[in-house]
Amino acid sequence: MATLPADGSYYVHIGDTARQGGEEYGYRLRISAPQPDFDLRVVPSSLTVRAKSSATLTIYAQRKDGFTGPIKLILKDPSAGFSIAPITLSSTQTVARFNLKTDLLVTKEPASLSILGSAKVGGRELAHAAVPAEDRMQAFLWRHLVPAKDLRVLVFDPAYEPPPKRIAWACPPPAIVTNTLVSATASNATNIIARTNSAADTNTVAAADKPKFTRQQVAVRLKQLKLLFEEEMLTDEFYGEKVAECAAAE
Repeated sequence: MATLPADGSYYVHIGDTARQGGEEYGYRLRISAPQPDFDLRVVPSSLTVRAKSSATLTIYAQRKDGFTGPIKLILKDPSAGFSIAPITLSSTQTVARFNLKTDLLVTKEPASLSILGSAKVGGRELAHAAVPAEDRMQAFLWRHLVPAKDLRVLVFDPAYEPPPKRIAWACPPPAIVTNTLVSATASNATNIIARTNSAADTNTVAAADKPKFTRQQVAVRLKQLKLLFEEEMLTDEFYGEKVAECAAAE
């Protein structure tokens, strides 16, 4: 913005800060009266939302040529199940946060959403869609809002567990049933060995070997073994051997 001191000839020079140029360098020069306007960026460009929950988005307003009017934001033609509370950026506000809400349980594919900003300049109504962007840092100093193609939102069910990649059908975990120790062996996990004292009374169950783990330790250990097994990190034999060791104390 400049006020020329008097009538006459004036020269405007445009140069590259690195003093480079050529046909591959594009520049735009506009000399005119101020044309107040604005652009919008919404960050991040993609996010995941828990079922029937909300997530936070940030809107950035880039005001042009001295524009200081309020900007109203809405969700344009939203996909079913998504909503935001209407929000207005004040005349001096350039950044705002708002919540995107959903009443959906899950979406099979990410939904494409659009945030629309509108404002009045003189007698004109301006409306611009917010460009999805990512906030990126360059050289640990400069930050840039890098444009993306779409604003994509995926709703997920936190209780969902994907099917295992590998099922340990041959190695069921051991259990203690009615004071009789039942354990799985590495060679044949389906065979169970009930150890009883043949010399004692038939109603008396002999004491088993002292367990190596508590019940809580067994639960944690079995979970870890299962994860490693499903990721192809353990063989069937090794998995069966380690599961058989998990005899919990009563």
